Formats: sequence, C-alpha cells, structure tokens
Amino acid sequence: MMQGYLFIVYNANTGTPRTEFRIYRSTETYNQLNMMTNSTAASFASSAKQSLWYRASVSGSGPVSLKFEYSSDSINWTTGAQASDNGVSVFQAGATQLAWGLGVGDVNFFMDDICFEGVESATGAKEDAITVSVSSLANFTYMANNGPSTAQSFVVSGSGLVDDIHLEAPAGYELSRSIDTGYSPYLALTRTGSDVAATTVYARLKAGLTQGDYVGTINVSAISAIGQSIAVAGVVTEDPNALDRPSVSAYILSQTYYNLAGQPLVDQPVTDGLYLVKTVYSDGKVVVEKIEKP
Repeated sequence: MMQGYLFIVYNANTGTPRTEFRIYRSTETYNQLNMMTNSTAASFASSAKQSLWYRASVSGSGPVSLKFEYSSDSINWTTGAQASDNGVSVFQAGATQLAWGLGVGDVNFFMDDICFEGVESATGAKEDAITVSVSSLANFTYMANNGPSTAQSFVVSGSGLVDDIHLEAPAGYELSRSIDTGYSPYLALTRTGSDVAATTVYARLKAGLTQGDYVGTINVSAISAIGQSIAVAGVVTEDPNALDRPSVSAYILSQTYYNLAGQPLVDQPVTDGLYLVKTVYSDGKVVVEKIEKP
C-alpha cells in the first residue's frame, strides 16, 4: 500500500450491531500503520443489500484535517470520524485506493461483487498459484553440428488462476509438451476453470547452435500470479571434424566414384556395392567417404 492516510469502515453485525470508522497514517516501517482515531456509530449498522455511501476528505497543509463521513441516501451526510495530523511530514496529495471488506487474518479482500483471494501484500499477485517440480536443469550438451541435445523434463501446475500459464525459454533453448516434436521458444498451458493440471514439459538445447555455453532461465508466468523460474545450463562442444566439413551454403561441384582399389569409374554404371566417393564443394572442401549402394 502506498504512503498516506488509510480510511477504513468496519461493519460488525455480530453481537451489538455497530459501524466503526478508523483513520490510519502510514509509517516508515513496511506494513505498519498508526491508528489516528476509531469512532463507533452504533446507530449506523448496515444490513444485507443496503446501499451505503462513504467519503473521506483531507484538507490543510499543517496541520492536516481528516474527515470520514457516511450516508444512507448520498444526500445527507454524517461525520463518522475526524482527526488532525500535526506531523512534520504530512500528506497533501496522492491517490485513492478503495478496499471493501478486508478479511481478518488473511489477505483476501472484496471490491463491490469481485473477490480477490490470497493476494500477496507487496505486489498484488497471488502466491503459490503456479508450481514447478524443479528449480534448475543442467548438463544439456551436444557436439556442434549434432544437435539438438537430449531433452529433460519438469512438471508445471496451477490453481486459482485467471489466466493460462505461459512459459518462455532463454536463448538457445526450446520447449514442448512432447519429447519428440513441437518444440518452440514459447509454450502456453491452457487452464480448465481456474486450474492447470500437472503437465510435463520438455526442454532442450536447439539444433544449429555454435560452440559455447548456454545459461539462462525458463520463465513460468500467468497474469495476477507470482511467477516461477527454472535455471538452465548447457554447452555445445567443438566438432573435431568441423574443418573437414563443407559450409552449410556450399554446393557440390563434382562427385566421382571409385572402386575399393582406388580406380575411378569413368563412363561406367554404378551398380550395387561398396564405393569410395570423392565430392568437391564450392567452398573448396573435398570430402572422401565410403558408401554402399543398395
């Protein structure tokens, strides 16, 4: 909650019906308020479906006068509580925040007919709405030109959500709900009602990466929920045969077949059997390999 004055109306219909009007002042300590006044209006007890109006006013600059009023018809107003702030630093401007029916001993609150359950006090996001089975995944690896890496899995679930769960992989990684196909840097888990059932997600280093370390974080998030993260670490190692391989953009200039004795097959049909094949590429690379023609 921002710094300033807090006006609370408390309707108690248990025991002796009453309405309490409270005015608080914020302090330098996080989540701590000083009560300036608490006045009871025993004759003003609300009933179910009754329309009520409240208004708060702040005036002056030193001291600051504060007034909390109520009405049952929005025309005739009665003062429920008033106070004066003579502090060195008073609040003369700011914004209004309205909360209706703060829960006792929890962090639920109501605004009109809307209920926000279990919000975290500092950020307004719901705690423990998203769960992940691991906090980190490591040892993703493959040799250059031989990707992707072997996939590793984790489980994601959610409850009390107002949005689907969204996963975003860091650079070099990709995600899927299937171990073999459907990989992408982004993944959405659709909720049913307000829940996302426990879902296995696969992560891997994508193919085509250059040699080097790949460290980052998989972010797992949803609107109005505190997100989770999974640290990932992997490496693409050097390909010892890289110097002998043609570049990706190279094309074949010529290709010659030889028998196993090293004699070129010139103007001869290539029948089934084992051969040595010499391929010359446009980038100057020459590759000789043994192949078997079916």
